[in-house]
Amino acid sequence: HLPGRIGPLCAFVRDADGAVIGGIVADHYPTDIYIRMVWVQETHRRHGHARRLLQAMEHAARRLGVGRISLDTFDFQAPALYKALGYAPIGRIDDFYAGQGRTWFRKDLEQG
Repeated sequence: HLPGRIGPLCAFVRDADGAVIGGIVADHYPTDIYIRMVWVQETHRRHGHARRLLQAMEHAARRLGVGRISLDTFDFQAPALYKALGYAPIGRIDDFYAGQGRTWFRKDLEQG
């Protein structure tokens, strides 16, 4: 891992029975959060869970005094969601693997 990494951050969504149906995992650095993975079980998608997970990570970042969050995603995943939540594309490889593009996003957080 990179020097300066403080540690991992994660959050989970559970169904009414307490089973984990989604989660977010990130690395915490002094000035940045890098989201490694956001996932929601297929049968529970389109209910706002991913949005709430990302908002929870943004809240945690602000609480920790971190000013920026970054992540990457493939075209078949959720680039539209990240754009809708204010993440700006900062880099892209069109044919990264198997014809899929990969885009890197960043969001600068307002503190307070």
